[in-house]
Amino acid sequence: MINNFINVLMSIIRHMIIFLLLSYVTIAYSQNLGNEHNYSHLKGLQLISSGNINEAIKNFKFSADSFSNADSYYELAKIYFKKNTVESRVLARKYIQNAIWNDKKNIEYWLLKARLMEKFSRKMAYDVYEDIINIDANCTEALFNLGRIKELDFYEYNNSVLKINSDPSLSYNEFAIEDFLKAETFFRRTIKSDSSRTDAYFHLSCLYEEIGEPGKGIPLLKRVIEIDPVNKEAYTYLGLLYYKITKMDSAYLAYKNALNLMDEAEKNEFKFQSASLLLNNNIREKLNDFSKPEMEESIEKFWQTSDPLLLTNYNERLLEHYSRVAYSNLRFSVPERKTYGWNTDRGEILIRYGEPVSRVRYRPHISAGGRTSLMLKTDLWFYKDKILGFVDEYWNGNFRYSTPRPYSRHLSQFAGDTDFFVKDLRRNEPENYEPKFEGPVINVPYTIAQFKDLGKDFSGKTDVYINYAMNLSNQFNLEDKFPLAHKYGLFLIDENSDFLVKKTDQMLDNRPEKNIKLGLNEEYQINSIELETEPDSVQMAFEIIRISDHGVFTNRFYYNVKYFSNDELDLSDILLAEKVSQRGSDLTIKRGNLNILPNPLNEFTATSNIYIYYEVYNLTLDVNNTSSFEQRVTISKKEERSGFESAVNSVANFLGFSSDEDKLTLTTNYKSFKKDVPVYLQIDMSKYNKGDYILTVEVEDLHNKKTANAETLLRWR
Repeated sequence: MINNFINVLMSIIRHMIIFLLLSYVTIAYSQNLGNEHNYSHLKGLQLISSGNINEAIKNFKFSADSFSNADSYYELAKIYFKKNTVESRVLARKYIQNAIWNDKKNIEYWLLKARLMEKFSRKMAYDVYEDIINIDANCTEALFNLGRIKELDFYEYNNSVLKINSDPSLSYNEFAIEDFLKAETFFRRTIKSDSSRTDAYFHLSCLYEEIGEPGKGIPLLKRVIEIDPVNKEAYTYLGLLYYKITKMDSAYLAYKNALNLMDEAEKNEFKFQSASLLLNNNIREKLNDFSKPEMEESIEKFWQTSDPLLLTNYNERLLEHYSRVAYSNLRFSVPERKTYGWNTDRGEILIRYGEPVSRVRYRPHISAGGRTSLMLKTDLWFYKDKILGFVDEYWNGNFRYSTPRPYSRHLSQFAGDTDFFVKDLRRNEPENYEPKFEGPVINVPYTIAQFKDLGKDFSGKTDVYINYAMNLSNQFNLEDKFPLAHKYGLFLIDENSDFLVKKTDQMLDNRPEKNIKLGLNEEYQINSIELETEPDSVQMAFEIIRISDHGVFTNRFYYNVKYFSNDELDLSDILLAEKVSQRGSDLTIKRGNLNILPNPLNEFTATSNIYIYYEVYNLTLDVNNTSSFEQRVTISKKEERSGFESAVNSVANFLGFSSDEDKLTLTTNYKSFKKDVPVYLQIDMSKYNKGDYILTVEVEDLHNKKTANAETLLRWR
């Protein structure tokens, strides 16, 4: 009995010893395997850091194949993804899927798979990013990329149609709006998840610009700059958005900051190289031979001559150009070819002619009617006077000028030859620009009157008066103390675009004695700008900015400043005025002891006065130092030079008149003790028919029988 018990006990002890030995061997073996697995993976990481990729691959493969190490699969996927070939991407896809099978919750694995799927299709990548959100709803990388993919889909399908033969067009706009709303949502979720994510702010602002709401993008870009004060792209596109909403000062400052942050190469490309498209062919051909300073000087001169409003601190034409470049680079760049958007075919057209009135994209499709053809993706741009077509011939996003290819099976959906047409446009219409100002364009009637400088010593200079009328009837705020407050600028420019004269000021006064009424509800405030200058043929710019609403008036023209001699009989310009007075408060023009309120509209009604003012120069003095001359004032209908039904009712100081079938001439004689004599008179046209009249003044020096004459237009309403 005792022996049996001892035998059983010994058997149990033997089994326990065997079990312990087996357990020890198993644990030891497992530890060796684990060490070998960890060693292979870590060795692979070391080899990658030292640049020995092939050996790293061997170690990762050993670790992955022998032990199904998810991290090793992941590292292999990263290596093959970076190689970026068709074969390597296939291998990367296999390895990253193996990694995910072994660790289904690892977000890094999923993100790499999503980036890899983007090489195959955006839709496949989108599905993977959605899987990531199902694992981690606040994964900012996945949220951002979901927004980015939907943003690209919106750009792709916005204003797109499918047009097959004579079938009705199928619009994709409804789908594009869905993409926009999804992109907006994902970008906003990204920002909520990580408020420092600058790329989400940036892309969302670009999305708003494309949908036609640039104002919503401005605070987003300002937030980017708060986070990253040296972000030149944010400043560049902030300038674009400010320009879109006509905040010109803000756009100017944004572009200025962007240029200050660019390196020399970027600045040269953005500011100068892009502008070379606008120069005429002769200058463009010479640019290659110019030194950098010469090239920059030529382009700066071009911008100087193109500035439509000299009163502002910025050049509106240059702001337009910067905005065209910024938009082109944003929408048309081809990163794979390292091509800036302005240097593409679509970019060239936008730089030259601005954004089209409308755009449409024809979707690609197979045309099986007759000869089977692939109808390529085609963009059509509609301008007021032309239609241009661009085709994505190589399916790489780089749209080129559409041109007919009659024997090709790959065809544009635009019938015209844009390539040929653009070559002609470059010669005959190198650019087009319609000035854009911060406020509305306003109408300011004005006239110019020239007089001899009657200073003590003859200077040979000419007194030029710009007389203009600001419409009081268009007052927006009746409580405004200075409703017509404005800045004016008068510039004389030489052939080198340099200023000969620059005269600017701000007008705030609201003096009723300077107002004229042409009707019950039509009242104008009159101002004059006096300029003393040398006789010359110059370019003149006259500009006004109304302060209340930034309304702009600008006119640039070539003008001949007269030379008045000091010895030949001559007349000044004829000035039509509302009032001429020898006493009372100062009006807008003072000539000698006379105060004159001109009427720059040259337009009069029954409620207004009609004064004629002019000056006679260099009359001959007789032995008694007396000049004597006869003046003849002729009034004739501009269009109908006959059929006056009535004559002048009363003419102050006129001694007599004579009449024939097509004109009325009024004559008077003057004597004076001066050789330079101012003349003014008032006429009454109340019996005249309404219309436009030519008023001519002829003066005869009675001492030497020499004559001089001048004329102007008078409108009687």
